[in-house]
Amino acid sequence: MVLGGDYSHWNIPNWATLVAAGHKFCWLKVSEGPAWLDAKYVAHRLAARSAGLVTGPYHYFRAAWGGATQAQHFFDNAYNDTLPPAVDVEAINNTGFTKDVFKSRLRDCLLKTEELFGRKPIIYTSKSKWELLVGLAGWESEYDLWVAHYTTAAAPLLPTGFTDWKVWQFTSTPLDTNRMKQTYWDQFNSPPPPPPPPVGTVTITIQKSTADDLRRALA
Repeated sequence: MVLGGDYSHWNIPNWATLVAAGHKFCWLKVSEGPAWLDAKYVAHRLAARSAGLVTGPYHYFRAAWGGATQAQHFFDNAYNDTLPPAVDVEAINNTGFTKDVFKSRLRDCLLKTEELFGRKPIIYTSKSKWELLVGLAGWESEYDLWVAHYTTAAAPLLPTGFTDWKVWQFTSTPLDTNRMKQTYWDQFNSPPPPPPPPVGTVTITIQKSTADDLRRALA
C-alpha cells in the first residue's frame, strides 16, 4: 500500500512531516459547484510537488447545478496532474434531491470530466453517503472507487454497485490519510522503460581472396 492525503483550504499540511511519514501522493481540492474555487489549491499544489508528492485535483460535486457546467469549471481551474481527477460525492449541501436527479447530474459531471481531462475520473464517497444520495446507479462499476471508511478493519465497506476500491481514506486524524493499492499507484508512476543498449562497433574481417574477388566484381 502507498500512503497519501487529501487537502483543501481547511488544512495547513506540514509537507516535510508528511513525506517523512512515508506519504507519496495527495489529492487537492480545486472547486465546488459551478463557480467556487479553493483559494489554497495553487499554493498547496506547488508546496506538495516541491516536497516530492505526486498530486491530483478534486472537485466537490453539488447536485443543485448541472454536472457538465461543474466539470467545465473544474477543468478550467485544475492541473491535469499525474493522479486522475477525482469527483467528491458527499451529503453536505447535497440533500433534498431525488436520487434520479442526483444520479443524472452526477453522471453528466463524470462524463464531461472524462471528456475534458481525457481520462476517467475516480469517485470519492462512502457507503452511507452513496446509498443516501445515489443508491444503485447501474454505471458506478465503470469508475474506480476512492472510499472513505474510518475503521481499523482489514478492508473498508463498499457502496452499493462497487466491487472493489483503489484508494481507501481510513482516517481523518490528524489529517485525511489514505492507502492506495500498489497496482493503482503503478498505473501512474511506473518507471520509464530502460533505454536501448548502445549500438556497438561491429568489426568484419574479410579474407584477402574474398576482398580481391569483391574488388574485381565492382570494377
